[in-house]
Amino acid sequence: MAGVLAHACGGGGGATKTATPAPTPTRPAAADNGHTSYPLTVTDMLGRSVTFTSAPNVVAALSPTTVEYVFATGARSRTRSTDTTFPDLASFAVDVGPVTQPNLDLVAAQKPQLIVADATLQSGLRGKLEALGVNVLFLGAPTYRDAIAQLTLLESVLDKSVDSENAVGNLRSTLGTTQASLPAAQPKVLFLYGTPADFVAAKPASYAGSMLELVQGRNVIGEQPDAAAMPGFAKLTLAEIIAAKPDVIVAASTKANGAPTISSAITADSAWADVPAVKNKRVVEVDPVVSVQVPGPRGWIAMQALAAALYPQVFDQQ
Repeated sequence: MAGVLAHACGGGGGATKTATPAPTPTRPAAADNGHTSYPLTVTDMLGRSVTFTSAPNVVAALSPTTVEYVFATGARSRTRSTDTTFPDLASFAVDVGPVTQPNLDLVAAQKPQLIVADATLQSGLRGKLEALGVNVLFLGAPTYRDAIAQLTLLESVLDKSVDSENAVGNLRSTLGTTQASLPAAQPKVLFLYGTPADFVAAKPASYAGSMLELVQGRNVIGEQPDAAAMPGFAKLTLAEIIAAKPDVIVAASTKANGAPTISSAITADSAWADVPAVKNKRVVEVDPVVSVQVPGPRGWIAMQALAAALYPQVFDQQ
């Protein structure tokens, strides 16, 4: 399981922690000219109230998801975690180490006016980050709609509403156009993440599970216990999968160095032959990065791929 866990939930640091549930932030009021009015108080994903007297100009983001949020607004992050690979401009930011153990001295050395931490992976750093004496926001994307809300919140904090219009617009418009085109049929779906030898299935409470619900896929996973250190995912036996009879299997494989994908392995395995998705050639690979590992601004890409996997007769699969 270690190989699966190391890449999930927005970073490659291995440990996973769940953020304390908090009300989904709403967009603060803007001035008539479209710019943010200060002072501004917002509530982050840990339920913390944070007040800004002006727009922060120097920002330090600490995980792949939060770095993407910052760049998506049109701002730049002075920092990144070691495993941050997107966008390309992030490569010029200071590498502050693993997402679960950032070097806080390096973070402080950038003299940030705002630190954007990961609510899922870095909630345990709350005390140390607050001790730096800088405004800290804990953001994340537990669900697709949360990604929209979090990006909207950050754009208001940074006074970047106009700059990030395309990023928020992509998430919203993709959701709207997809839902408007959904057929009546609601296929039973199994979403797998990992490798052929070690995979887990997305539960409704996961980011991938939230997208399944939005595109009206019937998740075959119910209230099974979470996989160890992997909230929102369950470990299933082949017997349980056969009994669930999924019409579609969506696989997000964490393959490396030419290793086989989940889809290629299960379609070649006779033990899976009676699963409807395998029998009817409805096993589809999707990008593990945007659909599981780094939830956030690129979620619209994941939603398009998921809709095409479930309804190829309606949606373009390119």
